[in-house]
Amino acid sequence: MSKILRGGAQIGPTRWAGLTVTWPLASLDVESDRLILNILWCGTYVFERGDIQSLMKRRVLWAEQLMFLHAKAEYPQSVIFIPLRFPALQELLGHHGYRISDYDPQVIMKAQAGVKYSKAMWPFIILVSLMGILAATFAFTVSR
Repeated sequence: MSKILRGGAQIGPTRWAGLTVTWPLASLDVESDRLILNILWCGTYVFERGDIQSLMKRRVLWAEQLMFLHAKAEYPQSVIFIPLRFPALQELLGHHGYRISDYDPQVIMKAQAGVKYSKAMWPFIILVSLMGILAATFAFTVSR
């Protein structure tokens, strides 16, 4: 039996050069054999248990985040889920046999050393940036 938790997510090489969505636009479906991260309007990321190298707890300011270290080359390197209540997520993952470790940059570098991750986010980022520039130009022109 699976359970779905809502939250936010960050996908892409960095927070500034990727996709960030806030609650409730992301959800994590926790199953015994896989984790499914669904981001509204942006896609679904399925991590079979064998694809997950590590799940790490990371704190940024006041938010506790779940960082996926994975071996799926077709996905971006950085995949993060941000639940509203991390203890509930931690309990649910533990119930399904997943272990969460503390954030360790050394472990991240070792785990990701041989994987060539997808750079598919860049066309999306460029497209959205160009749309923003066009919208700002249009708004500026209309307001004159």
